[in-house]
Amino acid sequence: MRNTPIDIIIPTYENPDQLLQCIQSMEATKLNRPCEIIVVNNGPVNLFPMQERYGFKLLMPDKNLGWTGGLAYGLKSSKSEFVMFANDDIFIPASSSMWLHNMARVLQQYPGVGAVGPASNCVMGLQNIWSQSKEIYQDTQFLVGFCMLVRREALDKIGGLDESFNTGDDIDLSIRLRSEGYSLINTRNTFVYHHGFQTGEMLYGKPNQPGGWNSQQMTEDTNDMLIKKHGFKKWWRTMVRPEEAKEQTEHVDAEGDLIRSFVKGDDVVELGCGGVRTVEGSTVVDRVAKGEEIPFVTQSSIADIECDLNNSFPLLSDSYDTIVARHIIEHCLDPVHFMLECKRIVRKGGRLIIAVPDEDMVNGVAINPEHVHVFNKDSLKNLGEVCGFKSIEYAQGYNIMGLLVILERD
Repeated sequence: MRNTPIDIIIPTYENPDQLLQCIQSMEATKLNRPCEIIVVNNGPVNLFPMQERYGFKLLMPDKNLGWTGGLAYGLKSSKSEFVMFANDDIFIPASSSMWLHNMARVLQQYPGVGAVGPASNCVMGLQNIWSQSKEIYQDTQFLVGFCMLVRREALDKIGGLDESFNTGDDIDLSIRLRSEGYSLINTRNTFVYHHGFQTGEMLYGKPNQPGGWNSQQMTEDTNDMLIKKHGFKKWWRTMVRPEEAKEQTEHVDAEGDLIRSFVKGDDVVELGCGGVRTVEGSTVVDRVAKGEEIPFVTQSSIADIECDLNNSFPLLSDSYDTIVARHIIEHCLDPVHFMLECKRIVRKGGRLIIAVPDEDMVNGVAINPEHVHVFNKDSLKNLGEVCGFKSIEYAQGYNIMGLLVILERD
């Protein structure tokens, strides 16, 4: 089987240090695969010395075209059958020296596949390295655009990129490829390190800036565009048709109702609940200080106690009848530490109620780049049992992606 040539398009804006690391790692790992790196320099930084040293093609538009515009600009200079879209803040570790071969092999062997993506540390959806999947090639609803290998024939067939998207372009592309009958594959045998957020923040500004990357304004604008074009609601969490949106809205607090039905005793603490107090009279603990905006949600924090839950909890041992951990454990770097701290502060016979996105549901995981772990009911129950809890109940299907597991301290 011949090695199909690959063009790698990297839009960049005033991020030369990470761009250099990215290109160095690619050059060290592309082996004998014929490929051309095309850098679209959206900013004023002088990249000619870097180009002279590494020999990539350097394109210089007369303004900042953004991410999708930069990709489209690079595509005009690309001729290869396979095209990779890559952030400038990715890095290929030496242990992933076969990354290009692994991804290209899927497109070469399976003509029905339109695009392929790798696993990573900082990425949404099933591509997250912490996903429980054991499959090497995993069919997925969508791929994240930080590192995506696309079949040019498929891209041409759907009319190319939609440059009106600043973000959400990868979801738009995934939807259109699947609508045309192509599969999208996540390659679990390929790992690409992603610094995360750097490319977008350099191109568009930080979240606290008007229209900045991942800002509420950008998120809502993208959401509105996807609703208008595809009829999907709340793209960063799930994909819901308009006719389903009303039902979802009516049941928006179905999870809260379930949680309250399992609460035991009067002393309740809510961990990482952020802008929502699920149980009246509870103590809310969150890393975001009271009154500050919480990333990726629309509420401000109502925390009674400010604490990074990756560390030891500033709470007394054996102090609570019920702990509510609503969409927090998937954010914690060490879930075992989190569970052991929960065991420490809950009284014997007390309950730990955990709500997480359910990997077994449609789309499988929460669409949030701050999530570092993925759980289904079995993995979450097993984790609880290892840490000294027994499982007494669970609930699924109460909303589009929720999972509730109720544990009790032995």
